[in-house]
Amino acid sequence: MALAGKRSRRLTVDGTVYCWQVRKNSECPVCLGGLGATFVVQREEPQGALLFVDTPQHTSPIVPALVTVSIRQALSRGWQPARPGGLFHLGALRAGVPSGRTPHSQ
Repeated sequence: MALAGKRSRRLTVDGTVYCWQVRKNSECPVCLGGLGATFVVQREEPQGALLFVDTPQHTSPIVPALVTVSIRQALSRGWQPARPGGLFHLGALRAGVPSGRTPHSQ
């Protein structure tokens, strides 16, 4: 599942290029109901496992700095972005910081 190029944004974190986009929770297979939005991250090349991060309803806008923090936390918690397939659900944001982790397989 590649991220749609038209709606995605590019971001370089520690020398690796990622694509990310904000999605409504109805488009997210692992998101918690009732939350505001979710952003999804995928390594640009080679494409691999997707990272999902939930945001509360009343959160600040999703900005590149928040995505960067989330990518680094996911990597430290075991997300393998170059590994083909699968989902990694970092969890819901609390005060702008991701908490929890749930790896998923497709």
